[in-house]
This record gives sequence, C-alpha cells and structure tokens, in this order.
Amino acid sequence: MFILYRHTDIEWQLTPEDYSLILSPDRALDQVKKHYDLDQSHYNYFGFFELPARLSSRPQTWRRAQNGYADQVHDTVKDSLRTGWLIGIDRMKDWSSFNNPFYVDEKGNLVCESPAWYHEWYLREIIDGYKNAVARRNGVKASPTQRFSYGGNYAEPEQHAQAAKTINSKAAGRLLAAGGIYNGNIEDFAKTAQQLGGDAQSGYDQVLNETTVGAAIAITSVAAGLGLGGLGTISEISKLEKQVPSQSTLAAGAIRANKFSGNWQTSDLNAAVTKFAGNDPLVTMTNSGKRIYAHPVTGVQVVEDLTGNYFRISDPSLSGKRTYLNLDGVVPNNKILESGRQIGRTQSEYNEATHFNIPGRK
Repeated sequence: MFILYRHTDIEWQLTPEDYSLILSPDRALDQVKKHYDLDQSHYNYFGFFELPARLSSRPQTWRRAQNGYADQVHDTVKDSLRTGWLIGIDRMKDWSSFNNPFYVDEKGNLVCESPAWYHEWYLREIIDGYKNAVARRNGVKASPTQRFSYGGNYAEPEQHAQAAKTINSKAAGRLLAAGGIYNGNIEDFAKTAQQLGGDAQSGYDQVLNETTVGAAIAITSVAAGLGLGGLGTISEISKLEKQVPSQSTLAAGAIRANKFSGNWQTSDLNAAVTKFAGNDPLVTMTNSGKRIYAHPVTGVQVVEDLTGNYFRISDPSLSGKRTYLNLDGVVPNNKILESGRQIGRTQSEYNEATHFNIPGRK
C-alpha cells in the first residue's frame, strides 16, 4: 500500500529495510494522484510540509489545471516530493530500478544509483533518515537489496564500493558548506571538507569564509555556491528560512524581499503602526531581526522586518493559517476580477497583498 510521510517522520516510522522501497518523486506523484485528494477546492489553505487528505471511498475529483492556472495542492505536493519534504513508499511491491532510486549494498549502506537525477535535499533526507533509523536499532543495518531491473531481470551484483568512493571536488565542498548551514552544524561539516582533501576545502571556502560565517550568513551565497542560480523557487527560500540555524536567519527577510518585493505595495510604516498598534504600542525584538509593534488592548501587531525593509500586519487572535491583514485591516482571502466576479486568492497572491515595502529604505 502506498503511503506518504513527512520527511521529519520517516526515521521514526520506517525501518532500515523500508528505505530501499522509497519511490522516486515522479513515481510517488503518480501514486499520490490515485490515493490522495488533490482537489484544491477541498482545502482552505495548503502549504509546504502538509500531507494531503487520503482518499477512502470517495473518488478522486482533481483534474490538472490548464496551463497558466494555479494548481496549488498538486504543485505543492510535487515540489515537496522533489525536495524530500514528503516521501512516498509502497511496501507491498518488490524493489525495481524503475520505481526505487535507493538500494542497500553489500556493506549495509543505503546507496542512490543515479544521484545526479535527484535534488540534493531529497538525497540527504533519505540517506540521513536511514542512518538515524539504523542508529535507533543499535547499529543493525538492513540486509542487501535483491535488485531487479525494470524488465524483471536480476541486476548484476556490484563488485566495487562506489558508495564509499571519495568525493573531493569543489562542488562537494560547496554542498558541505550548505549542509553545515542547513543542519546548524558548521564545524563538523568544515572538518569533513578538510578530511576529503582535494578541491573540497576550496569549494567549502567559496561559500563559508571569514566574511560570510557569523551573525548574518548571506543565504544567497549558499545558493550561488550550489550553482542554483539564485533561489529559484518559493520552496527553496522557505526551506532555507525554516532550516538554517538562528544566527543565519537574520538574512532571510532580505532574501525574501529581494525575490518578491517588486510585487508588494509601498506604505508608510509609522502610519500603519499608529492605525493598528495605537499611539503607545508594546515594542519587542525577535532573534530573527523583526521589530514588533503590538496594540496593548487588541493585540494586533505591525511586524517590521529590519533586513528586508518591509512590514506586515498580524492579528494573532484569528484562527486558521491566514492571520495577516491588508491596509484596510481585513484578511484579503478574495479578490474582485474586472468582470466583477469574486474569486479566492492563491497563497502567493495573498502574500503579495499582505507585504508592504517601507519607502526610502531600499
């Protein structure tokens, strides 16, 4: 039976033997379309890290949106599978090279046969999950996978230790630097780069050096070092913002503003504070570089991002996931088309309507 898991749950829910049965992102998406509800009209909001509802007796009502139209649930699940935030597995089917990217080699290590085909985070989530599952079982690894090709023939046993092959390129060093930030463990990843030798240390230093490691590590340098050409998708920004250690998140607001502020309104911060937080607001600071102005009675907040030079208006008393307001003080869930018809805003449209650039600070 096919099941979706969040990446944070796999090391607790899967045994070491299960990991070779994890499906590739494409094959997992094929199964999601059969077994999970992707109909956007059935959700008030659907974000990253969320599991869609599993279909029981009711049929799948989802149909792929036309080109150019948003298909939020499907696209979010697709991207989450690609980056390893969601993991699909079918324990009822035997291993095959077409469905399963990973196998356990003769030494009990989990190996991906074609790592270049998959996102770095997808590989890391699964391989780290396997290691943690083995550690929880007191170091007992899974038995070697009985491998079959797509056509059903046995694959020849590997006679070399490709999984243990030393990688010492600059690309490996850059990936280790990003991994240090991603896991909040810069020192150990730096030692690994040093131990690999070759060009790994040089690649590591391209991303993390005396000017970039500190209280405000530039997340953009990580993206450039990985060759991502900038943070190409919302998911990549969200991933870094959520997972980098706290000393690095000071730069997150600047990255978000650099990516999206061209679609935001510009508005007067002082006027917004007076309108929503009153003449004598409670002012606090967060570790992530935000100044919060809160109304002492209503609790409504104006949240100023100091590095991103923008603000948002939040009402923590609201239920649900959309608690940010527009300049009129309402949650902008809907919009009016030129025809006069009212439709719901997508998440990206909602974000645009609730972020406000601060003039004169760019």
